[in-house]
Amino acid sequence: ALQRENNDLVAHMAEASAQSAASLSGLGSQLSATADQARFKEEAVNKMTRDLAAKERECSELAARMHKADDDAADLIARLEKAHDDVRKQHEQQLKSTNE
Repeated sequence: ALQRENNDLVAHMAEASAQSAASLSGLGSQLSATADQARFKEEAVNKMTRDLAAKERECSELAARMHKADDDAADLIARLEKAHDDVRKQHEQQLKSTNE
């Protein structure tokens, strides 16, 4: 009877050990899948980071071009105002000469 009880206990422990091994194997597979997902997400984040940096460079370049265009426009306005003033002065001189 003691031998049978001992055999039953050994069989029970073997079954529990097999179940634990199966559970560990399943957990290992899940952990591997989770690690794969984490690597995939990390790669996606890295790509988004690179894309964002490229967009930031594009925006910076566009801002610099817009600033230059604004400076060019201000320069052109100043030259037009000076030309207008020069024409006005010439016209006044012509009127003075005509009146004298």
